[in-house]
Amino acid sequence: PIYTCGIFEDQPYIVMQYMAGGSLEDKLTAAKGLLPVTDVLQWMRDVSEGLDNASRHGIIHHDIKPGNIMLDPDGNAKVGDFGIAQAMRDKRAEKIFELTKSWISPHYVSPEKVLSGEEDSRGDIYSLGATFYNLITGFTPYDHNNVEELIKLRLQKDPVAPHQHRAEIPSEVSRLILSMMARDAGARPSYREIVKTL
Repeated sequence: PIYTCGIFEDQPYIVMQYMAGGSLEDKLTAAKGLLPVTDVLQWMRDVSEGLDNASRHGIIHHDIKPGNIMLDPDGNAKVGDFGIAQAMRDKRAEKIFELTKSWISPHYVSPEKVLSGEEDSRGDIYSLGATFYNLITGFTPYDHNNVEELIKLRLQKDPVAPHQHRAEIPSEVSRLILSMMARDAGARPSYREIVKTL
């Protein structure tokens, strides 16, 4: 939630809810890639509910990743940094793709965003799947030293099944993550299907 905004000493500011738990990227780093599976499932359910709500209001985030998911003092996950979503909705901005293409996160960006610069809510589902993969396995779905090659990998092959990295991941969860990361956007589950499975 954003409580207020304004300008102080010629600088714009916003006042938001304080997320005492930090980001999921912080959690992943502190845990050295071994987060409790049950915690990850709950966080992904929270985020799926939030993104489903945003999608029903016509909002696509465009940059879902562990660093943009924050935890409140009770451990509930909430999505932050809707800056790209706002830029993409702003009809006054010219050459939106040129303005935002440098903002993509190479480990989490959807194949369709790579190919055309455009995505709908199913692009967020892909990015959420890649985030889910990273949080539950401790590995990113694809890895390469060259950023361009890293981005191209998602166009050419599927990632290793999550349960092959970590045996305690239920096979149903492993299948869900891979379906969220399907190269064909039409083959990805809806947010409601994700929540139901979780």
